[in-house]
Amino acid sequence: MPKIVARRLEKVQRDFLWGGGNMEGKIHLVKWEVVCTDKEKGGLGLRKLAMLNKALLGKWIWRYACDKDNLWKQVIKVKYGQEGLGWRPKKANGAVGVGVWKEIWKESNWCWDNMIFRVGKGNKIKFWIDVWCTDTTLSHCFPHLFGMAVQRSSTIEEMWDQNSGRGGWNLNFLRDFNDWELDMVGDLLHMLRGHRPSLEEDSVFWRQGRNGQFRVKEAYSLLTNSNDTGFPSRSIWVGRVPTKVVFFAWEATWGKVLTLDRLQRRGVQLPNCCFLCGCEEENVNHILIHCIVVRALWDIVLGLVDVKWVFPETVKEVQSVGYDILCGPLLVVQIILGSASVARRKILAEMGYEFTVMTADIDEKGIRKEKPEELVMAIAEAKADAIISKLQTIDNREKDTKPTILVAADTAEAILPKLPVGHYKMDAEPTLLITSDQV
Repeated sequence: MPKIVARRLEKVQRDFLWGGGNMEGKIHLVKWEVVCTDKEKGGLGLRKLAMLNKALLGKWIWRYACDKDNLWKQVIKVKYGQEGLGWRPKKANGAVGVGVWKEIWKESNWCWDNMIFRVGKGNKIKFWIDVWCTDTTLSHCFPHLFGMAVQRSSTIEEMWDQNSGRGGWNLNFLRDFNDWELDMVGDLLHMLRGHRPSLEEDSVFWRQGRNGQFRVKEAYSLLTNSNDTGFPSRSIWVGRVPTKVVFFAWEATWGKVLTLDRLQRRGVQLPNCCFLCGCEEENVNHILIHCIVVRALWDIVLGLVDVKWVFPETVKEVQSVGYDILCGPLLVVQIILGSASVARRKILAEMGYEFTVMTADIDEKGIRKEKPEELVMAIAEAKADAIISKLQTIDNREKDTKPTILVAADTAEAILPKLPVGHYKMDAEPTLLITSDQV
């Protein structure tokens, strides 16, 4: 794949990610290099097309070394020839050769740096200059002995003496050894211990792969080699959480939410003041952690698990430490759906939550008001009284009450002032109220 094609395709990916299906030109909040890293390292798990293309081309180098007499390999062998003992094709120079195979051949070096020979008969593996018994060639491990060797290009089969008892290595050198060279010879023989030819065919295997097999995913990871950033991935990529919520948490952890301070950096002329508290400047850490309005909500949530916590400075630190605090012990929460809506039942069921449906069971037609807004509030108050009464009856009946999350519809505004939150905090478990639009 030409580099210009890869760049154009990645631009389409970036525009789709940040602009949505309409391909709008919106702000790209996170660097593409970060987006293309693994989820465990802070990215979205997308692939850099140029690196993916290298990994896919590298697989053909692996196949050329592994496949025996496939037709495509015979064509390449006849057209370009092969090097050494048939493991690699020759380089296509000048105008000779198809462009595709020229690009494949360019990936030979890094592929062979991650392949090692498995010795069979040993007739296709060179003793000194191929990688077979250690991570590097013997000529690199013992350069002094390699300079003294008589047969520098011999195969393993030629270096093995089958006639000496059970067989042994026939190492010939140009001269006798000095005393200080005997230790090197001993190290070489120790390294060769346990290695000997067999009746099988010689083969290669991939160092980084499972069962010695080349896999594009592992080759891609090898090429990218991204460093671990300590990203709290396990508290971000949680099952049964809506995709938009997960994506926002990922952005917030990197501190890339489009708050007023970031808009000002991009040249937008707006006064920077938190719209919730109106006291301090707005940034991602303030609006999600330190704002006094947000802290009130945090106190309610932490009250469910009876946790008192001094918050860290950044969202990333909250995600890193908070997962162990909030999700370490198993939290059993009772969910009550205060609505007869079939749609809301379906949403909770699809998310995998166990919940109890608690309806008001009132006669709405019997409530009369002249103004529509008064009628809505009157119906809401009647539903609230009925649901609160049922909640209190259940709590008095059960000795061990659980933390309760009440999901309500139009009853939210009326239920809120009636919930005995203070009493719950002292004598029982707290109740958290959520409107249906938040589910």
